Amino acid sequence: MMLSRNTWRILGGAILVASLALFLVLGLRSLLPRNTLLHAKVTPRVIQMNDSIHFYDSTHFATSYKWLLGDGSFTTGQSGYHQYDKPGNYVVTLIVNNEFRDSFFIRVEGTGYTYTQQDSVFKIVGPPAAMQGENVMFRVDGYGSDEFVWDFGDHSSRLTTSLSVAQHVYKRSGVYQVLLFSRNNNEPYKHKIVISPEYEIVDTSGMTISAAVNDGAAAGNDFQARLQAIVEAGSIGAHYSYLLKKYACGNANMPVIINGSKTQPFYLYCQNLIFNSDRVIQSVELTYDSKQKCVVTAKITQTN
Repeated sequence: MMLSRNTWRILGGAILVASLALFLVLGLRSLLPRNTLLHAKVTPRVIQMNDSIHFYDSTHFATSYKWLLGDGSFTTGQSGYHQYDKPGNYVVTLIVNNEFRDSFFIRVEGTGYTYTQQDSVFKIVGPPAAMQGENVMFRVDGYGSDEFVWDFGDHSSRLTTSLSVAQHVYKRSGVYQVLLFSRNNNEPYKHKIVISPEYEIVDTSGMTISAAVNDGAAAGNDFQARLQAIVEAGSIGAHYSYLLKKYACGNANMPVIINGSKTQPFYLYCQNLIFNSDRVIQSVELTYDSKQKCVVTAKITQTN
């Protein structure tokens, strides 16, 4: 039986739509940052309204989990299920140990959702902070437009796209305002993001730095002064490298206990100091290993 020309058009259109959907799932997934150290999965990746995704992680060194589910919700369990309340494209991100991350692109299909006027006002869903050189993903939250213009705030060329997700890499640290333009919004939607610098590893080969050796209060005072210098300089630079080599024996993940409660890796703590110019490091207590050579924990008291 011969098919009519109109029938061929309909079949061709259906194939095109299916191909685009496959590209959204597979093509965009390849753009997302992926850390191969993690063993995380999210299934299925294309779902219908009222269906759920299942997410889980089996990374052997994981001690904490945070799943950002792409619609403003999150959970801290190792695994779970999630259902979206309206169709669209979502990026699920897993953060392990507050450091390692992996991302997954999810497409939710369906026509059962009744869109409101509020849904047609586009908003940006994106991280409040990221690192220099990192692939940063932004998503459009809204309905009713197929063309978006992104201004990432760093004097790079604007991105015009029909996709509801965008990726950008910031080459410099700083605070940026991301703008999203669409025909639905009279004014661009704004989103602020703080870009932290890459770990600035300074060559310390020419510096005279002895082994830590537990010398009590003098070491704590030296450590305190160097941290305060990072605050005042607004850059981790040589002070970070000095502390890393002299006290932490090169262990950038040495735990730092802040005001007796919060714990961070040493590199992340120093990185955050540069954004708090009014912070005062009040005291530092160092705990050494059994050989009294390397600091294994730093307890820091500071102003918030």
